[in-house]
Amino acid sequence: MMDVRGMVSAGELLRSGKVSRLDALAEVRDAVDTDGFRVIDVRLAGGLSFEVLPQRGLDIGALWHRGSPVSWRSAAPLAARNATGPTSGFLSRFTGGMLVTCGLENIGPARDGLPMHGSHNVTPATDVVYRRDVVDGDIVVTVTGLIGSIELFGRRITVERSIVSRTGTPRLDVTDRIHNEGLAPAPAALLYHVNFGAPFLDDGTRVFVESEETSPGAVGACEVRPQRDTLDSNDAALFPRPAPTLAESVFEHVSPRGRVTVAPRQGGQAILEWNVATLPRLFQWVWPARGGWALGIEPSNSPLFGDERGNPHAGAPVLKPGETLDTGVSITLAEDDNVAGAEHQ
Repeated sequence: MMDVRGMVSAGELLRSGKVSRLDALAEVRDAVDTDGFRVIDVRLAGGLSFEVLPQRGLDIGALWHRGSPVSWRSAAPLAARNATGPTSGFLSRFTGGMLVTCGLENIGPARDGLPMHGSHNVTPATDVVYRRDVVDGDIVVTVTGLIGSIELFGRRITVERSIVSRTGTPRLDVTDRIHNEGLAPAPAALLYHVNFGAPFLDDGTRVFVESEETSPGAVGACEVRPQRDTLDSNDAALFPRPAPTLAESVFEHVSPRGRVTVAPRQGGQAILEWNVATLPRLFQWVWPARGGWALGIEPSNSPLFGDERGNPHAGAPVLKPGETLDTGVSITLAEDDNVAGAEHQ
């Protein structure tokens, strides 16, 4: 198989007449799966293959690189994504995926009648469209949509989401424009739950975080079970082997600089980048349980735990009427000697 770095550009293949249509290099399928769930499936030559989930806030489901899965998938059946009713909380619906967006009314444990991790990840997007453009020799695929966080007599916040990827580059950019369209100030808590699993993740995977320090004191901060086991390892930089326990840990990295590298032992790297001006906090979820075995890297604008949770809106930033916040994350898959990822704007 030709190395990605030696691949002829999509534009050259089109100009030379070696392919007849964009689908040969950048295929986008907009379909409904067997559970009645809409999925936009994007497959890019020399780039990534991934699912966009319009009924789940335009989040990212499965993501593959060079024919191998990167994202974590939970034991919950895919049908659980549509679950409703009194037992259909976040943990029952959490099927995993590359990106699960938490917020905007709450992140972390449920509080004051607000659900755990908010409602964005179960809110259907509207005005969902995709397009393909030839730009600088590559085919760029863009998926856009609108997600609302709206109450009849309360908050009226909208999220304009754009997901961009291209042929020839294993990179995914998710950009959100959050706008308060209401008549009163409203909190906008946000956490991007980026999830890595096997076979990309292996025991001994190193997590390189650019930050001032790491706090290991928050154990089980996102879990709601009243009883939990004790996790043996408190090393955020080294992912442990599968363990016969349901224990989890959540670390907070102090003063992050907007870049984390996840480096498995077998080679390759994933680089997560974001703008710390809009996402000044970083959490890391470690769940090494057999049958679970997940790593979450979570840039956020709000606290998950600690005294700040007692502040108004649990410490989340507040948008004034008419105010807009631009933010997002980027994910790049790279070889050990090719950590390219441009700075996220």
